[in-house]
Amino acid sequence: MRQWVRAVLLMGFAVCSPAQGQPKAAANPEVVASQAVVGKLNAYVDLLNRTLRASESLTRYESWADMRIGPTGRERIIYGLYSLYDLRGEIERARAAVSAPPAMPGLDARIGPYIAAYEALAPIITQANGY
Repeated sequence: MRQWVRAVLLMGFAVCSPAQGQPKAAANPEVVASQAVVGKLNAYVDLLNRTLRASESLTRYESWADMRIGPTGRERIIYGLYSLYDLRGEIERARAAVSAPPAMPGLDARIGPYIAAYEALAPIITQANGY
């Protein structure tokens, strides 16, 4: 009985799998365009998600220290900061996505300054986290 089941499964796989040597069908232009949009947005969203750690770190600092004057030395609980992730890959992909099609002028124009702001903030948080 098991051999029969195995034979049926193998026949099913053979029927369902594409024949070797056959040319692939031309890609649907709408699918290609959708994939380009998704790829570009994924690069941006990945960067935004990973940079949230910097915002969370500042929020944590603000929970125990006055942001205007800094620590006073009289704090009872000191939580410190969160360490930041290595974002070199995400930054590289986001920068590449800016010039990749399709053009999204409103979004593309804001990613560069966002990256620059993060790159200015990250070393400060990293240094402060060491204390």
